[in-house]
Amino acid sequence: MKKVVVVYLDDKVFQMEEEAYFYLHGALENQWQKKDLEARVAGILEEKTRENKAITLPEVVEALYRLGIKSPDGCFAGNPVKKLYRQPSDKVIAGVCGGLGRYFGIDPVLVRVLFLLAFFLGSLGFWVYVALWIVIPRSPAP
Repeated sequence: MKKVVVVYLDDKVFQMEEEAYFYLHGALENQWQKKDLEARVAGILEEKTRENKAITLPEVVEALYRLGIKSPDGCFAGNPVKKLYRQPSDKVIAGVCGGLGRYFGIDPVLVRVLFLLAFFLGSLGFWVYVALWIVIPRSPAP
């Protein structure tokens, strides 16, 4: 079951899955005419809204694509680009292993174990972790 939030777009109330909300927020965050774009997105989403149904991520992506708005990743909505970020929500020290796990689609615990093995087999793991901590940017999502 996904978490649903209540969102106000252009003075209209929508129920939206949390993932869809964060995607929409990231896409509209740095737009020049944000209020006008919110109104246009609200109009498109209003067409798709049914009684007691939360708006999903694919519906938000489609609405943004129809308007030609770029997604938070900097590409046009519908063509996602994978980017490597440190994950503050899944961290033990700095979120490097969580970010690597999410990027490669594996469990972050496995990445942590590999770093520990590298650390104990010659301290290379420590220096690689520190370098990645410095190089990999923190995730922009809240």
